[in-house]
Amino acid sequence: MPAPVAPLPSGEIGVTVSAAGPGGASQSSAIQSGDIGFPAPEDPPLLVLKPGADTAITVSLAIPPGARVRDLWLGIAGQGAGPAPVRRLLVASVNATPGAGRYAYALHWTMPAGTPAGAGDLLVLNVRHAGGTDDQAPIAELVAG
Repeated sequence: MPAPVAPLPSGEIGVTVSAAGPGGASQSSAIQSGDIGFPAPEDPPLLVLKPGADTAITVSLAIPPGARVRDLWLGIAGQGAGPAPVRRLLVASVNATPGAGRYAYALHWTMPAGTPAGAGDLLVLNVRHAGGTDDQAPIAELVAG
């Protein structure tokens, strides 16, 4: 997993998101990716998906030494102001207590057929820390193209 472009502040989790799915008329595989520090307020990467097509999404996390993560989950939420409720849970690592290191999660998502260009959803990461506090933020914007 490549490291995020800028050094991360202490305690932030490095996140790389990549998507591979059918491309345009040739149906070749199109690969897109982006890096983000979690839960920093920077803009998450924009991944343009073909509506109705199964897309493989890989989320790689780099948990720094000293971070005390109790569990985490990844899900799909709608776009809008404020924290959006998760509509679909894609993976949960409840009570798994991931320590420092690199983790990769393979997800599959199909943007609903008929989704207008530019509309879409957010891929959200929630991390529960050992002290019981949660951080939740979008790690990618999934839009129809």
